[in-house]
Amino acid sequence: MDRLVEFLYAAMMASRSDDWHIALESHKGWKDGVSLSDAEISVRPLNSAGLAAPVLRGVRAALLMSGTLRPVSHYASLLGVSSALTADLSSPYRHGTRLVLVDKDLDTGYSRRSTQLWRTLADRVSLVLETVPADKSALIAFPSYQLMNEVLSFGVHTGYRQQVIESKDYRIEDIREQMEKSPCAVFLVYSGKFSEGVDLVKDGHSMVDLIVGVGVPFTPPTSYQKSLQEFYDRRHGTGAGYYYAVVVPSIRTVAQLVGRLRRSPDDRGIVVLLDSRFLRHLHIFGDDFVSDVWPYSGDEELTEAVQMFLAQSQGGKT
Repeated sequence: MDRLVEFLYAAMMASRSDDWHIALESHKGWKDGVSLSDAEISVRPLNSAGLAAPVLRGVRAALLMSGTLRPVSHYASLLGVSSALTADLSSPYRHGTRLVLVDKDLDTGYSRRSTQLWRTLADRVSLVLETVPADKSALIAFPSYQLMNEVLSFGVHTGYRQQVIESKDYRIEDIREQMEKSPCAVFLVYSGKFSEGVDLVKDGHSMVDLIVGVGVPFTPPTSYQKSLQEFYDRRHGTGAGYYYAVVVPSIRTVAQLVGRLRRSPDDRGIVVLLDSRFLRHLHIFGDDFVSDVWPYSGDEELTEAVQMFLAQSQGGKT
């Protein structure tokens, strides 16, 4: 009871502040033919600096490091340490060990979604999986399970890779075991259990040499996200809210997935991003990523680019 009173008091105080978002959400459903409903109160910070800055300023030194903290100035401001020393280090991997193909023609935006788009995406994913040799496993990521199922309903050929479709019941250990036995084509969602927070490594090398990103994982608008956009607009100027609340987190999610490709200096691989909108936000990935990008148009150019990279890779090994 004491914890409940404490939470409700915190919620009341948060409702009086522009730095917090408070929401009452109801959920309805059915179980055994009986209508069920419940509600929850959520209290989430809009101003992360209000929580992080006092902690960081209370220590003698703090080192914050990640391969996806771009733009660095944004995250420094987000944590309330704008005066912190920052460094954007170059990649430890050799140039030429990764090819990033971005489709200039496809757009998976909500208004463009159709049966024809699902069929085109299924054909394009099949082409990639059949063109890139199945030396290792492939990760194929989608913004949502619904979009993934729409594309898969038209049939996707995985070449010589075993098809694995992520579900809520799958355990990471099960996927790893399958990948260790033979190359797999793992269909998953961005920000899922297999796309970040896990090292798919065997004997010090990545078990993945192909990553396909189908669409940009812009999250559907929620009450919290709208409030966060308004907060950033007030803090950084009109228009900044969408960029910092939607674009940056979405691209960071893709960058985290791409990080599964190379885990040792000898790893090589290919990234294929099936959405032209990625080209607008390449700077968020960083200069090392941009230098590997090949914007392509059509199946023929995609196949040509893959074959050129594979030939170069074979030449580099001799």
